[in-house]
Amino acid sequence: EDSQLTHPSVCAERNLKLQCTSPRDEVVPNGDQHGDYYPGCTNSTDPPSAYPLIDQADEATCTDSLWEAFHASGEGYDHFVDLTHPMGDETYLMWSVLDNGVVKARLAHNNVFGFLSTGFANELDTVHNGMNGGHVVLAIPGGNYSPATGLDLNEPASVDTYTIHETESAFRHWQDHIDTAESISASVESTECFTAILFESDNINGQKFNVEGTDEMIWAANSADHFVGYHGPFNRARFTIDWSNGVIVQPEGENE
Repeated sequence: EDSQLTHPSVCAERNLKLQCTSPRDEVVPNGDQHGDYYPGCTNSTDPPSAYPLIDQADEATCTDSLWEAFHASGEGYDHFVDLTHPMGDETYLMWSVLDNGVVKARLAHNNVFGFLSTGFANELDTVHNGMNGGHVVLAIPGGNYSPATGLDLNEPASVDTYTIHETESAFRHWQDHIDTAESISASVESTECFTAILFESDNINGQKFNVEGTDEMIWAANSADHFVGYHGPFNRARFTIDWSNGVIVQPEGENE
């Protein structure tokens, strides 16, 4: 990758052109494209294209009753909140606060498994609403990630903790999960229709849950592809959670 190039002469010495390109060697002549693009040396003329779709939910199979049964399997938690955007897929967070500040939680999402994540918002990030620099639990449906080819879906799914890059959002900038002595128990449930993350811990990457007060949290999901890429505008959110009282705290004036 030549993401730091600033002068076309560097590319010309290699008989290449300086263009706005991507890990998939696709180019944007005017640079006006959302996604993982940067200045690089390439003679490619391939325009941006959509990532290959993973198997999508079959509406005839993925019925409302199956969804009810899937998210109801999380019964037994003390608290339940609806995180669904009006134009997004149904998403519910269930949790209980255990001894010693441990949160036991399940995030259930009404769509197939591209990725599913939740964790702490970085309150200093004003560019991507708390995403950059956030500590998260992330479930992905494969391994051996490459920004050019995505996840190898022949590899097993995994759930790990990550710290999102402070300025770069593309997964390739923060794809290494965090190895720490801090313990977290986490797993993923997925069917041909639905996805859920389960975790139990008093922290994510050492950041403790404020179970006697509130935390700024984020969640996101992608049910379209295996590139751990854009979640779209409707299957993600930042929210303030009051763990002990079991509610999402609305910003002052929001309902006025």
